[in-house]
Amino acid sequence: MAKLPTMFSLRHFLVLSLALNVSLLLRLMMHQGAQKAHKERTNSVTEEHHNIHKSRMVISSSSSSSSTSSFANSTSTTGGYNRVINLDHGDPTAYERFWRQTGDKSTITIQGWQSMSYFSDVTNICWFLEAEFAREVVRLHNVVGNAVTEGRHIVVGTGSSQLFLAALYALSPTDSPEPISVVCATPYYSSYPSMTDHLKSGLYKWGGDAESYEKEGPYIELVTSPNNPDGHVRRSKVNRSQGFLVHDLAYYWPQYTPISAPADHDLTLFTVSKSTGHAGMRIGWALVKDQEVAKKMTKFIELNTIGVSKDSQLRAAKVLRAVSDSWELGNSKESESFFKFSHKLMANRWKQLRLVVESSELFSLPKFSPAFCTFFNQVLEPQPAFVWLKCEGNVEDCESFLRGHNILTRSGTHFGTHLSQDPFYATKIVRLYAANNDIKSAHHVFDKTPNRSVYLWNSMIRAFAQSQRFLSAISLFRTMLGDDISPDDHTYACVIRACVDNFDFGMLRRVHGGAVAAGLEMDPICCSALVAAYSKLGRVQEARRVFDGIAEPDLVLWNSLISGYGGFGLWDVGMQMFSMMRLVGMKPDGYTLAGFLVGIADSGMLAETVAQQLFESSPADNVYSVMLSNIYAGDGRWDDVKKLRDKMTGGLRKMPGLSWIEGS
Repeated sequence: MAKLPTMFSLRHFLVLSLALNVSLLLRLMMHQGAQKAHKERTNSVTEEHHNIHKSRMVISSSSSSSSTSSFANSTSTTGGYNRVINLDHGDPTAYERFWRQTGDKSTITIQGWQSMSYFSDVTNICWFLEAEFAREVVRLHNVVGNAVTEGRHIVVGTGSSQLFLAALYALSPTDSPEPISVVCATPYYSSYPSMTDHLKSGLYKWGGDAESYEKEGPYIELVTSPNNPDGHVRRSKVNRSQGFLVHDLAYYWPQYTPISAPADHDLTLFTVSKSTGHAGMRIGWALVKDQEVAKKMTKFIELNTIGVSKDSQLRAAKVLRAVSDSWELGNSKESESFFKFSHKLMANRWKQLRLVVESSELFSLPKFSPAFCTFFNQVLEPQPAFVWLKCEGNVEDCESFLRGHNILTRSGTHFGTHLSQDPFYATKIVRLYAANNDIKSAHHVFDKTPNRSVYLWNSMIRAFAQSQRFLSAISLFRTMLGDDISPDDHTYACVIRACVDNFDFGMLRRVHGGAVAAGLEMDPICCSALVAAYSKLGRVQEARRVFDGIAEPDLVLWNSLISGYGGFGLWDVGMQMFSMMRLVGMKPDGYTLAGFLVGIADSGMLAETVAQQLFESSPADNVYSVMLSNIYAGDGRWDDVKKLRDKMTGGLRKMPGLSWIEGS
């Protein structure tokens, strides 16, 4: 199968639900010709702007088209140009026309006295599995030839989502010292990470991209084939002896992909919603080879929902029977088979979609290799239920671009595309967003990155703190500890700053205790942050205790303590520390003077005396000159400012400043 390039920006990729509704997009596209002719008549834009404007017409014309019933997820407001087309979530109502035609063939009547017991078959491992549903599952797989059913236990679930969690529960070792990692090759189904971690189970934990997974020991790998979202056939990537595989084959049906052979795996998942379009039934099933795994999956569902709706199973059985009957009876005058209907519908939609994309010159689609389909007995090309779209040219952010034209899609960042999988790149992206004060986007990238490094955690905590979202910074720090990530000195420096800015002395003491427990009580970055923090909160005695615990305090530590004394009017102590600093050979810098002299500036003569003495002792030091000049200017003594400037060669430069809290 052809592969997508892997070096594109993650912002370029998005998914359109192919419940696929491209017929509307195509009709909207038809407006392009008239608008293009009008544009050529105006002939008043450059070629570059012409291309951009052309791309806008392809999309914006969508809002002028009338709504159709196939757009189950689209919403509209008054005025055609305010219509919003929501392609972010799939809803397989495209098959509704077929099922309307079947009439009583897919209709059941359930008497009021039926389905009253919890139990369906107490002799079966899956004791809530309806026998009629199980028979139709086996029959359909035999008709299609897409899965081996012999020697398999059938476990029914409330959709494949419940079965997915049941599989994780069943495959996770109960005696492991840490949760087993759950991995999947990118791009993967966007809900896998959140579904895996939502219950915060101690048995399993999302482990990220299977391609880059290197951790030793047991693991669970999810193999989705055809893959959601890109539609390609998938195989296992990790391939190690201690791994467990879960094959999600929800789309391995002939309307979406050529059936090459019956799937013969230890554990496979299927669902009615993808096979027949009946998403509202909430019925899925697993084919499980190992008896103990089947028992554990059944136990999970028992604990979770005490079984699965009998009514839904019976209705699903009737629908599956109608599908099998429609194929085995062949085309009749009354109706065609379901799979011919659905395949034709999907083929037509993909044909229309490719016309739209090729005409736009803005987007590109993945290319699929044709393959022989044993079900239709001919060579066919895959036609997935989702569109993995890439924006080309001048469009930098595909999702935002389409949203600007009232078309809602899902960005490639949700599917673990390569940049968001790499903590190094994710850290850079988070910092970039934070620098532009886009904290929401920074947090989104952070949330979607598995295997987060401490640098990524630090960057997100710092982003919160610098945007004055102090409680969020502290909360994320707590989450970091809960995820067994060891903070470093920069982490503590960021959190300490957040505690100070939030005036949270109690939390500051707890963070200080955590730093000591982590062995960072002598770390200069951490200690400087603590000294500055205690000083700013008026706890100069605590600040001094931290300072005295350092054998060789650096310049930043001296600065922090002296600034604290000056800020709270303890000028005599500050001067003593200032003198001591010079005696030990530590040369003050601009930050030293700023921190101290700002605190004593109101005393007038004292501030001038200190600065004058420093200037006379080091007349070539520009920093002292700047401070003395600022004091003169503050008193309106402009003649003294001029005299001082005249003494200086090279003029006055703004003094530098440094703090470990800001620098970290």
